[in-house]
Order: sequence, then structure tokens, then C-alpha cells
Amino acid sequence: MRRKIITGVSVVALSAGMAQAGGFELQTLDTSIMYADGNQASISYANIDASIAGYNTGAGLSGVSKKQVVKDQTVVNFGAKFDVGEAVSVGLGTYRSGSIQLDGGNGTLGNLAPTGDVDMNTMALMARYTVNENMSFLGGLTQNNLGTGNVTTLAGSYDITSKTSAGYIAGIAYSIPEIALRAELTYQPKVNFATTTAYTPSAAAVCGAIAPLDCANLATDALTAATYAGAEAAMTTSASDTTLSLPDRVAFNFQTGIAENTLLTASYRKASWGKSQINVAAPVAIETEFADSEAYSVGLGRKFTDNFSGSITYSKEEGTSSTSTSLFTVSNGSDAVSVGVRYTKDNMNISAGISQRNVGDVTVNSSVGTMQYTGNTVTSMGVKIAFAF
Repeated sequence: MRRKIITGVSVVALSAGMAQAGGFELQTLDTSIMYADGNQASISYANIDASIAGYNTGAGLSGVSKKQVVKDQTVVNFGAKFDVGEAVSVGLGTYRSGSIQLDGGNGTLGNLAPTGDVDMNTMALMARYTVNENMSFLGGLTQNNLGTGNVTTLAGSYDITSKTSAGYIAGIAYSIPEIALRAELTYQPKVNFATTTAYTPSAAAVCGAIAPLDCANLATDALTAATYAGAEAAMTTSASDTTLSLPDRVAFNFQTGIAENTLLTASYRKASWGKSQINVAAPVAIETEFADSEAYSVGLGRKFTDNFSGSITYSKEEGTSSTSTSLFTVSNGSDAVSVGVRYTKDNMNISAGISQRNVGDVTVNSSVGTMQYTGNTVTSMGVKIAFAF
């Protein structure tokens, strides 16, 4: 019998919010803790440095108007897994399932990109039932919390009300422990959110609504000022209907030993973002144009000593189009190389990883101008500490 290969590596490889081809996804469900030996608890920290800048091609001096448009982020997650008898394990994990963290110009220095501060955090309660050493089933529930947030565009300010919605997880896994082989297929259905947004129009939106009056005369023309105030009051709303969703998601994760202490890993994931748009029914509406996303990865893990192991992984998310009409689009697909190390001592292990992601170029041809994004990257670094007990 071949000696069981120890996976021994954890790599944090995150993407910046809105830097992906599909949707506003930041982190994805991680089921790996459900296969850990015995009881385990973990905490992880990730820092995401998004070097994503764009410029208005019609602003004249692109160097002046070029601006960083995606905010850097930090994320802390927790996980725990407990065995309940010989066949059942229960786990709990958190992750940031969605994020819109933009720092656009809203017209400043010609930069047209919006700003945004909206996060969605998910808690997953999972259970695994082991039929035998080869077959197991995975199921669970998710609580998805959309936090209160704000998006500001050239058309005005949008304050989004928080909302919580539940989902579920279903999965199946086939394993051959002697060679560390595991093939896992999981499914998460679409999770809908129906909330409201308070909208305050910008001066440009109000003036556009009352054309052909000249808003330049607001300070001296009483009739124009009164018309402006009336239009502004009419456009301001406290509860515009807002819908968004997390899409149907299918993930396939695979690993197998290919030599003594050497592990091959691979994954594939598809998310139906094309059917999961954001719609804000304000007087000046927001409608996204997300596309379905497909991502895959392949990697190698190697155990060097009883205490030390490492890995290297290549991952790619397919792009959909090099052009867009939505100012919320800042890239077109991506590819990344990640390296990770893990040190084990007694009942504790410490993992660390770094990922360098190149995001695809895109040209955004909006109704108010054109934004160009080229040569951008995202660097993610993470640390995870896990304890067995």
C-alpha cells in the first residue's frame, strides 16, 4: 500500500472585488476543512492589494486622469469542524462572498468610474456523511448578509439597505485515501435579495432632467432655481426597489497523489452571473451587465519534511469581452500564479500564501464617455492558523 500523501498546503488566492469577469464575487466556499482528520479550528487573514487603474480616453492627458479604481481590502475568516460519531462531521465557516469596493472619480479630473462600499458576508453550516472510505455526501445551509452600503455615480448617491437571505449547499465526494485521491462536486443555488435603495440625484442628473433650462443660472435666476429644486425633490427617493443575487454555482475540486509526498490538484467552477444582475429602480436606474464566469486551476503540492510542505498553483478565469458599456466593469478575466507554504508542529499548523493575478484589459464605452483599463494586477497575501483538538 502506498503511503498516504499529506496535502499539507494552504494557499490564499483571492481576487479583488469587481476585478473578475463575472459579478461581484470576492471569495468562494471552501469545503476542505470537512476532510481534515479529527476536530479542527482555524482563523485566516488575507490582504488584497488591487493595482487596477483606468483613465478617460477623452480627457486629454491620460496620465492626469488615470486613477486607481479598486480599493485594497483585508478579510478575516473563521472555520471549525467537529466529528459527531464515526460517520458524521459538522463544520462552520465564514467567507466574504461579495464585494463592491470601488474608488472611482465620479467625474473628478475626467475620471468616470463610480465609487462603492458594499460587502456581502456568508456563514456556511455544513455536514458531511461518510458512507465508507470511498464515498461521502456533503450538505449545508448558508446565511448571506448584504451589509448597508453606498454607491455613488455621476448620476447621484445610492444608499443600499442591508438584507439577509438563506441558501443551501449540496455535494458528493469520492475518495481513495491510500493515494490521497479525492474528487468533490458541490452545488449552490441562486440566492435572491430584495431590498431598497435611497437615491439622491447629482446636480448633473437634475439639470439633465429639466433641460433646456440653464443650470448655470441657478444663483441668479429664481425661476430656474425653483424649477431645479422641484425636480431635485421629485427625483429624490427613500426606497427604490433593488434586486440582486448570488448566482447558481457549480464547483469541481480534484486531488490525487502522483508520487511519494507529491500531490496534483485541479479545480473547475462555473457561476451563472448572466442571470444575477443588480437592478436599482431609482429615477436614474443602475443595471449591471455581468456575464457567466468560468474559472479553473491546476497545481502541485510537495511535502519536503514531516513539518514543512509547499505548493504552486496556476489559475485562470475566462474573459467574456474586451469591451463593455457599464462603468462598473474594470477588467476582462484574469490569470494568476500562487505559491504557498505550510509548517506543522504538534497539533498546530501555519500556512502562508501569495498570489499574483493579472487582470484582462477592457474598454468601457459608456453613455458619458470611455474608460480604458490596461496592464492591471491584484496581489493577495494570506496567513492561516489551524489547531487540531
